[in-house]
Amino acid sequence: MKIILLVLASLLSSPLYSAKLGNITSFNEINNEFEIQTSDGALTKIFFYRPDIFRIWVGSDGILTDLSGDEETPIVVHIGAPIKVNKSEEDDYYRLETDSCVLRI
Repeated sequence: MKIILLVLASLLSSPLYSAKLGNITSFNEINNEFEIQTSDGALTKIFFYRPDIFRIWVGSDGILTDLSGDEETPIVVHIGAPIKVNKSEEDDYYRLETDSCVLRI
């Protein structure tokens, strides 16, 4: 019980941050990686590791910090064959679709 209360107290005291990104100014595919620039200077990259698993990486200041070179950091890095992803632009969103999932942006 004490451990649960300690974990709950630490979660409640830790600040959680979220922010709405600006409008999309560019949306490009580079080597099967999707790169999104927004009007507020943020940079977002989307990587597909499998048709049903993807990673969204956001740098709110336009800089992405790559921790994959750090041996102590357990980050998955995909080095296999490219995943087939279909990109399309709809009226009010972008769509990334694989055989297993659809991501609307």
